[in-house]
Amino acid sequence: MNGLSVAYTDGGTKVHALISSEGLEDTVLKNAWVATTTGDICMLNSAEVPLEVGDMYFAENDSCAFTCDTFLVVRATTTCGSSAEFKGTPDGC
Repeated sequence: MNGLSVAYTDGGTKVHALISSEGLEDTVLKNAWVATTTGDICMLNSAEVPLEVGDMYFAENDSCAFTCDTFLVVRATTTCGSSAEFKGTPDGC
């Protein structure tokens, strides 16, 4: 897994993350979450998601609130222990 991005929806009530599997082998997405500077953690998936090379997974949570000012990082981990991290400005900010 080496592709990860996040989008912000105005109002702070939705988090979208696009996770792509572009590595050398198939994997399973174990979890994906957004962390804020206020210490909040927003889980984006609640089940393991199998990803084949080239797959894209769109994760969403409409119960978490974050703003462009409080966004810290979105991170995803897989069964092979790899992780990706996005710390830039989310799309929509």
